[in-house]
Amino acid sequence: MRHRILFAAVTALLLSGGLAHADDKSTCIAGVQALKAAIAKKPPQAELDRLKQTLSSAEQEVLEGDWDECADIIKKARPAKR
Repeated sequence: MRHRILFAAVTALLLSGGLAHADDKSTCIAGVQALKAAIAKKPPQAELDRLKQTLSSAEQEVLEGDWDECADIIKKARPAKR
């Protein structure tokens, strides 16, 4: 009985981690695309510099496959809603 409970707990933990990983990856990829689109609109220089820096950081995390770090960068870069 204990083994079944332990197995169920470990399985649930592993599955939830996989779902979070997939969510971070999709957030990251969508964020990189949004950054590229924002840069293409040619914003003012200060904003352009910030967008390029954020894009560079996010793309570095993509190369490393560090999806949670990339997702954090994307979330921090979003302007606060008014």
